[in-house]
Amino acid sequence: MKKAFQYKIPRGARKVIPTAVHISKEKENLSGQVNGYSASEPEERLANASRRYGDFIFQVDLNGYPGQPGHKTLDFLFISRGRVLAVEVDETSFIHRGEISGQDPDDLLRLDGLAKYGYTVDKIIHIDATKVADKDIAQRTAQELFE
Repeated sequence: MKKAFQYKIPRGARKVIPTAVHISKEKENLSGQVNGYSASEPEERLANASRRYGDFIFQVDLNGYPGQPGHKTLDFLFISRGRVLAVEVDETSFIHRGEISGQDPDDLLRLDGLAKYGYTVDKIIHIDATKVADKDIAQRTAQELFE
């Protein structure tokens, strides 16, 4: 049996459709710990970004032990270039109605606890978690904090 004759259709060069190039960012190796204490991702990013600027103490217990009335914990106490900075990483953007952002009644207790340890700090610096959302942003935030 003979095969039916088919005309060969000349084809032009095939068009190459460019695909989107995905440039992956350097993956962060977050361990969930800072100096042996469990930490959230924003806290760990800030700690990693600020190591080059000086020493710090993480999770400072103030005004007694956990569970005691008046006990507060400070996220970071940075000691850099003769300055002492008290920093809290705020991981929620929720604010009660009628409350001004950055107005934390616990800050007075934290400042009082720092004064008992001999650290004179004017105010507690609050950093929103969005300012340490990834490694690059955290490095910029740490640079602004220490300059």
